[in-house]
Amino acid sequence: MKTEVQRKHLGTPIVITVVAHDLKRAKEAIERAFVECERIEKAYSRFAENNELSALNAGVGEWMEVSDELYELIEFGERVKQRTGGAFDLTVKSILEGWGYDAAYSLKEGLPGQTGRIELRDGRVKLSAELELGGLGKGYALDRMDSFLQDFANVCINAGGDLRVRGVGENGKPWRIVFEHPTDITKGIGYVDTSDLALACSSPSRRSWGKRH
Repeated sequence: MKTEVQRKHLGTPIVITVVAHDLKRAKEAIERAFVECERIEKAYSRFAENNELSALNAGVGEWMEVSDELYELIEFGERVKQRTGGAFDLTVKSILEGWGYDAAYSLKEGLPGQTGRIELRDGRVKLSAELELGGLGKGYALDRMDSFLQDFANVCINAGGDLRVRGVGENGKPWRIVFEHPTDITKGIGYVDTSDLALACSSPSRRSWGKRH
């Protein structure tokens, strides 16, 4: 038997499916997972006002105290930046907003800003440009949500193409992940059957404006 719950968070529908005998306990765990997702979104979304991320961005150029969780997220982002030779960069907020991907979703092209530097020291952070955690935030939220579902062997979390699955579906077979055609959402271009996978997908059919994606 399965239970499935859908909510909208992080700018996308999120569907949690759990295959289990005790559906009441599964539903309770799913609710706790969504509460955790909401907490993360409120704290770290650049589209939310008066949260910890906005407070940090308001202090560009100054040393700012941040929570242990945010410090660890920024540390992780900086490690990814190093490993990718700078291809991944958390300090892209002003660039995205200059392209029109702002809190109002105006999608009007303006003058983009530029990336900057992050300094970390003993739980404090100093920025030379504002942060945007979208590049890792959804994956982190899925990891945290899954931590509330560890008592269940068969789980699928789908956050608009960012997925975390384990075990099997209701049919007793591995979960089938179908890859959507990038220009025709009624078609698939392939699939993978899996019992253990974390995956992030993206498509211009879902979030794009002008020539941007």
